[in-house]
Amino acid sequence: MTNFDFLLSDPQFTTFREMAVSAEKIYDIDPVACVLNCCRCVEFAVKWIYFVDGKLAVPC
Repeated sequence: MTNFDFLLSDPQFTTFREMAVSAEKIYDIDPVACVLNCCRCVEFAVKWIYFVDGKLAVPC
């Protein structure tokens, strides 16, 4: 069980949930790959926030 398992059960987080779970799972094995997965996950999460919140404007 990971800290991000709650994301797996909610379909709205499909775009970045797997990256979050995999980043946490490989932390002990490959910290560099973990950091890369974390960065990708955050990028996708920020894009998701702009997509679902119509009040936000994507910065230029």
